[in-house]
Formats: sequence, structure tokens, C-alpha cells
Amino acid sequence: MSDVWRIPMDVTEFRLDKPSAGEFWDMMFLLYSENSRFFHNESTILEAFKEDRMYIVCGVETDENYASESRRAPIFCWNDASVKYTLPGFCVLTPDDKVLIIWVSEKARRQGIESTLLRLCGTTTPCLPILPGSEDFWSHVHSTF
Repeated sequence: MSDVWRIPMDVTEFRLDKPSAGEFWDMMFLLYSENSRFFHNESTILEAFKEDRMYIVCGVETDENYASESRRAPIFCWNDASVKYTLPGFCVLTPDDKVLIIWVSEKARRQGIESTLLRLCGTTTPCLPILPGSEDFWSHVHSTF
């Protein structure tokens, strides 16, 4: 992968948020454009969005990262929500707070976004059965949390 989106060094604090309708559709477009296997779960993701069980993570704006215009970094500008420092990923929880889906754009992986989502959501418990292909991720999560 040649195009990698990096979190700017001066964005070090993050907060959990629920996506707006625009952010939801931007996430779905990103899933589709990356040919993610999770795109086929669009009805589940839409239901979770409507039931307020979908979460995103946003960088916290500080004087330092505002002055450096970090909000213009590609990792925040993939959608129209760059003023929120929205990272390209989300977490869907079940009604009993188990992780049903956790997804981060291929261009932004291996930067701790998944771990940050789990930490801010307050859970590391996956919904069973674990989806095929994500066993290594969950093994890593349980060895580091």
C-alpha cells in the first residue's frame, strides 16, 4: 500500500464520539471504496448507527495542533468532518457492550486507532463467534490489554 495516512505528532489526545449522519455515510463510502468485507454488513452497521451503538474516535484540538493545521492532514480530511479530527474507523457494539465490528481504514492501520477505540469504548470483549480473518487481531488485543 503506497498511500498511508499518519496521525500528526501533535495530535496526542483522543475522544470518543458518535458519528453524525454525514460521518456515517462517509464511513460507508470508505468501506466500499476499500472493498472491505465489512461493507456487506451495511444493514447491521446502519442499525447500530440508528440505535446509537456506533462509535468513532476524534483527535482533540489543542492550540499547538490548531496552529500547525494538523486538521488538514490526510488522515482527517478523507471526509467533510476535518474540523472534528475524525479518524477513519469505527466500532459497533452490541446492546450488551460487546464488540460486534471494529474497523479502521487500510490506509490508517497500525497506529493504535483500534486500541484507542476499544479503550474509549471501555470493552475488549468480542461478540462470539469471532469473524473469520480477525482472530489474530483479537489475540493481539487480549495479549496487550
